[in-house]
Amino acid sequence: LEDIEDGYYEVDIPGNFIFFNDAMCGIIGYSKDEMMGMNNRQYMDKENAKKVYQAFNRVYTTGKHTEESNWEIIRKDGTKRFIEASVSLKRNSEGEPIGFRGIIRDITDRKRMEEALQQREQDYLALLETTFEGIVVVDAETLKVVYGNRRASKMFGFDPILKDGVGINILDFVHPEDKEVVIKGFIEDLYQEERRQRYEVRAKTKDGGELWITAFGTRTEFQGRLAVLLSTIDVTERKKAEEALRASE
Repeated sequence: LEDIEDGYYEVDIPGNFIFFNDAMCGIIGYSKDEMMGMNNRQYMDKENAKKVYQAFNRVYTTGKHTEESNWEIIRKDGTKRFIEASVSLKRNSEGEPIGFRGIIRDITDRKRMEEALQQREQDYLALLETTFEGIVVVDAETLKVVYGNRRASKMFGFDPILKDGVGINILDFVHPEDKEVVIKGFIEDLYQEERRQRYEVRAKTKDGGELWITAFGTRTEFQGRLAVLLSTIDVTERKKAEEALRASE
């Protein structure tokens, strides 16, 4: 137990430390003498102490261990850290519950990185709302729309506030005769590094209308998943003008 980087702990039924390794001391920031007999209420605020109590109570009641409970601790020096903990029931030789034990891992750096990525994603989405093109982000595995900016929502007839276009398969927006073009383009967007030309397809609006769009896709990542960002422009009026010109010749 002293060789592992994660903290190992054992507590009695009330939650007081009765055994732990050196890594546990390093995570919480107290010496072994200080930690022995210490209760989680001494290094957590009320909200997190309540979460620990609920986790212990659930394990005690069901007898089933729990994993990846996320709590925030307050170290001796006053700094706050995020931890990921497992909880299992500790029994005596007669099988009676006598406490709890588990592994604790400091996930502060990971948590802060996730928060930074979320903030960066929010800033990025805010920027996409200002572009004159319709932006649609499609999950690479499910082909479902996971984001659409206001211009895209308006283009396809969806409510930009309710985001009611999110969750729909991108092929449901495409004219049946043009689906093959979109699928081919989508695959190239994912795996072809060279910048490609935009492609024109007929798209369908929410109310069943039809419009022509040009689309260009870029491989990206959205909410931790592989995706394609489609930049679209409504060229319906241009196509109508071209058809009218051809008809007049």
